[in-house]
Amino acid sequence: MPSSLPGSQVPHPTLDAVDLVEKTLRNE
Repeated sequence: MPSSLPGSQVPHPTLDAVDLVEKTLRNE
């Protein structure tokens, strides 16, 4: 992950993981 990019433009894999978990819980 390039440290030269500002934090606002860095993707958040944690948010994607949380969204994926929420979708899984809803499906169940």
